[in-house]
Amino acid sequence: MEKLTINIPETKSASVKQLLKELGVVFLSSGKKENVSDVRSKLANVSVWSDNQLLR
Repeated sequence: MEKLTINIPETKSASVKQLLKELGVVFLSSGKKENVSDVRSKLANVSVWSDNQLLR
């Protein structure tokens, strides 16, 4: 897979994004970074299952 960065004028952004989505292009979120404490709290809520519980 190749990575491509393009500048799209605001007036054409929605149209270009829709066309690219239809062609199967995956968009990476730019600028959205998760807060470390939020990630830690989400990870703290992950439960651990034993092999027996998984096989039921």
